[in-house]
Amino acid sequence: LVPLSHATATLWNLHCGAVAKNLYSPLASACGILQQLGMMWLRPPRLLLPRRQLLWSLPLSLTAGVAALLLDSLLVARAPALLRLPPCVMTGLVPVVATAKVHRPRIVGVSAAAEGLEAAPQTANGVDTIDKEAFLPQWQSLVAQLSFRSVVEMLPESDIGRVTEPPLRQRLFQTPVIPFIYERLLPPVWAAGLRVGGMDEEYAEAARFLRGDGRGLVADVSCGTGFVARRLAAARKFRHVVALDYSREMLQELSATLKQASQPKNLPISLIRGDAGALPFADRVFDAIHWGAAMHCVPDPLRALQEMYRVLKPGGRLYATTFLRPLPDVVFRFFETDELEILARDAGFSREGCEFSVERRGVYGIVKVSK
Repeated sequence: LVPLSHATATLWNLHCGAVAKNLYSPLASACGILQQLGMMWLRPPRLLLPRRQLLWSLPLSLTAGVAALLLDSLLVARAPALLRLPPCVMTGLVPVVATAKVHRPRIVGVSAAAEGLEAAPQTANGVDTIDKEAFLPQWQSLVAQLSFRSVVEMLPESDIGRVTEPPLRQRLFQTPVIPFIYERLLPPVWAAGLRVGGMDEEYAEAARFLRGDGRGLVADVSCGTGFVARRLAAARKFRHVVALDYSREMLQELSATLKQASQPKNLPISLIRGDAGALPFADRVFDAIHWGAAMHCVPDPLRALQEMYRVLKPGGRLYATTFLRPLPDVVFRFFETDELEILARDAGFSREGCEFSVERRGVYGIVKVSK
């Protein structure tokens, strides 16, 4: 509602000139405040921001609106029409960004999943031990550095000894603004139906399929800012969680979140910067793998699925999600459900005697397979 009101008011302002020269800012501010009130009293149950934090945005909206009105009044007589756009940005972004910074997501909805499970063994570093034999030989010397406090680099090297240059679809996630958007601004969009649901809903569905008895290992590949990895670790349905992503920025955001006072302490989780298409793990190591909303981002999804098949134990489970067509293939490469089925089968997963399902929910595809 806020961007739409800004766009409409800006076009009206530019079209009418002097007649509407100072009408835009108070209208946009009023729209912003009404939108915040509507979110407070009519909010969907899965909305990211609770009412007490939306209250912060009401005085911010009003203050931004007044400041925008003053700026608009100063600029309108002295500058071209396009220079009157800053009030639009000010009125719209100040409340959103400030409210987002107030909100730091907590891990919720996992205590019930942890009931009846033994706590994983702890070390002085706050994580349980993970054997170096779980990694390929070239990475075993780095195992002692694993923890949630730092990111350990395990990226493959090209033939000339340099890290392979990623395609644009991966480089986008290495910009600092993307982790902020993922952690604080996108969850309401996901909850509205773009993905399985809110963060807890998506975790709950993945956890039901991945199972876990408190003793196995699970990897969250392409973990992003770790909203599934954090919940897996807090539930302790697995002995240890390996959170792996190509983006250092995403992992640093995850590490910062884990260090917050509001987060559970001593979670059994390690952060690794690695490539889904060249996993740094030995064969048949993991009991389960989660690969969330990332298949469309990797340069070679078949190779990544083959790697996951390689590192899964017999009977191990993979829960993978991605976006589907009719979303356009511009930067990302989207799929049809039959393509996902072919990819999973070509990677080694088979229908015979194993879990195997591919389903569509809107533009979201869900793959549930076992080895």
